[in-house]
Amino acid sequence: MDANQLENYKKQLLEQRDRLVGQLNENQRQSFEFGLEEMPDPVDAAVQDRSQTILLSISESERDLIDQIDEALQRIELGSYGICVNCGRDIAVARIEAVPYARYCMNCQEKLERGELDEE
Repeated sequence: MDANQLENYKKQLLEQRDRLVGQLNENQRQSFEFGLEEMPDPVDAAVQDRSQTILLSISESERDLIDQIDEALQRIELGSYGICVNCGRDIAVARIEAVPYARYCMNCQEKLERGELDEE
C-alpha cells in the first residue's frame, strides 16, 4: 500500500471518528437531559427509560467502533495497516474500502464469526 492510499485511509478513519465522537457526545447530552425532565405519569417514565436504554446501547456501540478506529490509526502509524492481525496476510483492498478499520482478512474474519478464532 503506498503513502497516498495510507493517507486517504487515515483521513477517512479520522473523519469517521470525529462523526462518532460527535454522535456519542450528543447521545450523552440527550441522556443527561432525559434525567432532568420530570415525569408526570408512569407511561412517560417507561418511554423515557426505554429511550435512555437505547441511547446508552448506541453509545456503547459507538465507543467500540471508536476503539476499532483508534486501533486502525495506530496500525497505520506502526506500518501494519492492511495486514491481518491473525495470519499476517494482506487484507484485500475491497475489504479495507468497505471496512477501513478491519483487523482481519476475510478468511480470518469468517473463522472469528464461526468461533474458530479467538479475537486478539
